[in-house]
Amino acid sequence: MGCSIHAHVEVVRRDRKKAEYYAQVPIYAGEDYTIFTLLADVRNFSNFVKPISELKGLPADISETTRKESRGRDDHSHSWLSLKELKRAQRRFIALKKYEHYYLKAIIALMKGLENKSCKPRLVFWFDN
Repeated sequence: MGCSIHAHVEVVRRDRKKAEYYAQVPIYAGEDYTIFTLLADVRNFSNFVKPISELKGLPADISETTRKESRGRDDHSHSWLSLKELKRAQRRFIALKKYEHYYLKAIIALMKGLENKSCKPRLVFWFDN
């Protein structure tokens, strides 16, 4: 049985109580689940790769769009990562695989473009079987 990741970029603004949905973004793993393991310890068959962070669950201030999307019957391993944590995941991926993860590179670039003093982007994600 395969495993898929679903990911949304959200923007957290200091002057708002709830995050804002920004975009659904693809993260393709193909037959290599290393990125899933780095992000959330999902499909860690070898126990060789250490995840960037423990699972955090869904953020308390999650956007309504992301909340609705993340409530599927087979959804599991909900979490979120900051831009700083995603950059760390990319560095670790490069150290393991000797190349950048293309989708992660694009998400990092998107989030860099959104970040400023009053706006912090995050990647909210979950998996399904």
